[in-house]
Amino acid sequence: EIARVICEEEPTLPSAVISEGNVETISEVREGDSVHLRPRLEDDLDHILLKALQKGPSRRYSSADQFREDVNRHLTGLPVIARQDAGWYRARKFIRRHQMGLAATVMVAAALALGLFTILWQTRLALKRSPAPLRAPP
Repeated sequence: EIARVICEEEPTLPSAVISEGNVETISEVREGDSVHLRPRLEDDLDHILLKALQKGPSRRYSSADQFREDVNRHLTGLPVIARQDAGWYRARKFIRRHQMGLAATVMVAAALALGLFTILWQTRLALKRSPAPLRAPP
């Protein structure tokens, strides 16, 4: 029966297994919070583990080194190989890794835009209020 399940049935998502039961016990063992455990599993770790458990050898990691590399990529916040490459996924990973730099860039861009707007507005006001230009006598 065990061999049949391993060979024929698709594995369950790790995050689904966690949600089915003993999440409190697992969280205590991991010295974590049950509220934060499931979201951590739902993202990249689900994909990494499912790729490692694929039935067909061509769909699994080709080596333990490739599996290790994917786990390291997850731990450092880089996009993992096990996920399909989507632009929004890569962008989300980039934003998470560079939050401070992106926030600073947005603030500088907003300050520049506000400065440019103020200069244009003040120039327009100055041109409206300026007296008629003096003309030289004929």
